[in-house]
Amino acid sequence: MSWLPDWITGYDSENAKRAEDADARLRELNAQYALDYGPTWQAQVARNYETQVPFDQATQRADIQTAFGQGIDEGRKNVTGFISDAFGFVGKTLSSVVFGIPFWVWALGAVAVFGWLGGFPWLLKKSKGVLK
Repeated sequence: MSWLPDWITGYDSENAKRAEDADARLRELNAQYALDYGPTWQAQVARNYETQVPFDQATQRADIQTAFGQGIDEGRKNVTGFISDAFGFVGKTLSSVVFGIPFWVWALGAVAVFGWLGGFPWLLKKSKGVLK
């Protein structure tokens, strides 16, 4: 996603530079204080730096772009989820109506539609031709 401009992703290069400078200054101060506090403190600081997320600008940009991509994916899932839920709701509603009506009502309705469309006269005409 590096092709996206910073104003879309939210990356602030000035703030990233300040964070990188502050991290460098903190490392300098910790190196100076290591002489005062001893090797145990210095070892703890070293362990903290090993587990810390780096503050360089490339890492910050990559983290923001990763989060931006995750947000796009989440938004896409929300939209497709809404659409599929809407169709699911309509489907459940229709199926409850269709399956809620007893079979004999459907059969009676089919016979009524058949007669309304002229099925009974046609059936009589066909049966006269077969019975001759």
